[in-house]
Amino acid sequence: MTNNISNMWSKAIKREILDIDCDYGKSGIRNVCEDEIQALPLFTNAKKIVFLSSPLYYYRKGQKSMTAVCTYENWKAMLICFLKSEEYLDIWNMPEKQRTLFYTRGTEKLSNFLQWAFFSKKSQLEKPVAEIVNDISVHPAFLRCIEMYDKSYASTKYLKFRLPRIIKYVKKRNVRALRLYFRIEKIL
Repeated sequence: MTNNISNMWSKAIKREILDIDCDYGKSGIRNVCEDEIQALPLFTNAKKIVFLSSPLYYYRKGQKSMTAVCTYENWKAMLICFLKSEEYLDIWNMPEKQRTLFYTRGTEKLSNFLQWAFFSKKSQLEKPVAEIVNDISVHPAFLRCIEMYDKSYASTKYLKFRLPRIIKYVKKRNVRALRLYFRIEKIL
C-alpha cells in the first residue's frame, strides 16, 4: 500500500462498510500508519473502489506535524502496520506475483525509514540508529522482505540500483556504510 491509497483523508467512505465501533488505538499505533490499518478492512468490505485522477483537496504537511519527526515509535508503528497488512495477503488470496510486489515495497519503505532516521533534523530516536539497524537486521518481517525482494518489482530504476546495497548493509549491520551511502545519496 502507498500513501496514495491508504490515507483516510483521501477517501469518501460509505458508513455501511466503516467499522465505527472498532478501537484502532488497540493496535498500538498513535501517530503514523494508522490510516493504513484502518483502510485494510475498508478495502476488504468494499464492493467497488473508484480512484479519482485529480485531488478534491490538498493535504499540507506542517513542520510540526507528527510525521515530520522521526521517532522509535514510528519504526514500531511501521512494523505493526506491515505485519497487519501481511495478514491481508491471505484474506485477499493474493497471488505470488502481488506478494512479491508487497515484500519489495516493504523493503522500499524500510530503506526510506532508515534514511529518515539517519538524516531527519528532528530525529527523536530513543535508541541509537545502530541499535535500530541491529533490530531490523534480525527481525522476521525484514527477513521475509529480503527473501521475497525482487529487483524487477522496484518502483523506479533508482530503487533497483539502491535497494540491494541497503539490504546488504543492513544484513551485515554496517551502520557506517549505511550512513555514508545515505550521505552520498543526499549529495547527489
